[in-house]
Amino acid sequence: MWEQKEFKGKAGSSVKVRLGGSSPAKTVLLVGLGKSSALKPASFSGVSRPLSQHPPPPAALCHP
Repeated sequence: MWEQKEFKGKAGSSVKVRLGGSSPAKTVLLVGLGKSSALKPASFSGVSRPLSQHPPPPAALCHP
């Protein structure tokens, strides 16, 4: 069952999105950092929390 929600990007929020079609990625995890005007280096410290709640398969972990 799918529930449609709007992702607003609030700091600390996250949503796991299943992709369809021919994409090599099956899912994408969106992590909110809050308002861009309020971003600071400390804003990125909370990114690991959603990753621990939705751990990716080892082969799927990608870094920019």
